[in-house]
Amino acid sequence: DIIAKLGVCLMMLVGLVTGVSAQTENPEKLSMDALSIAPGQEAVVTVNYASAVERSGFQVNVVLPEGLEFVKTEDPEEGTSYVFSKGTSCLRSHLVDESVVKQEEGSEVKQGKEMKLIVYNMAMANLKDGTLFSFKVKADDALAETAEIKFNKVKFYGGQYFDFTGEVSNAAYSITDPVITGETPFFGTTAVTLTCETEGAKIYYTVDGVTEPTAESSLYSEPFEIS
Repeated sequence: DIIAKLGVCLMMLVGLVTGVSAQTENPEKLSMDALSIAPGQEAVVTVNYASAVERSGFQVNVVLPEGLEFVKTEDPEEGTSYVFSKGTSCLRSHLVDESVVKQEEGSEVKQGKEMKLIVYNMAMANLKDGTLFSFKVKADDALAETAEIKFNKVKFYGGQYFDFTGEVSNAAYSITDPVITGETPFFGTTAVTLTCETEGAKIYYTVDGVTEPTAESSLYSEPFEIS
């Protein structure tokens, strides 16, 4: 049957073209700055961009791991809030559209953990190499020692879909134990100093001798007295 043979040939041709396209290396290169964050902390996630071809816009689904949540930035002048900020790769004329991706029943991704970002330019002005976009996250106690932020369904205008991931580490696993300095035993009152060799570490404390400190406890900023 000539028609059947022709159909098979066309299918083989389509399969061959698809296979070649899948093996073609993406001209767009994205990377995320490694993120180290401890429970209770907020941090900015930055995505970098470089491309061998000109692209005017893109879209991406950002999926956070358990233990991280998106942090909104308030814009009092506009009376709105947003999660994503344009980077140096974007021009002032680039527009941003963001939305929470609704999860289907049975999805491994929890509600609120995935957001869709679309950046476009009405005049088709091209992006530049640099930082593509950024967003702020906050960590809680559910964050594993190591995790990944997933960037799914990345597609630049005129390009192909691809995915990539960024590394996240829980800084609490690498923080050295704080050193408590004070007079012991003491009578009346004594000054207590708390120090930590880990740069940027925040020290939370309690003084009742029973309660374990959490991110909701007192944040150490200067020596204090206990009695």
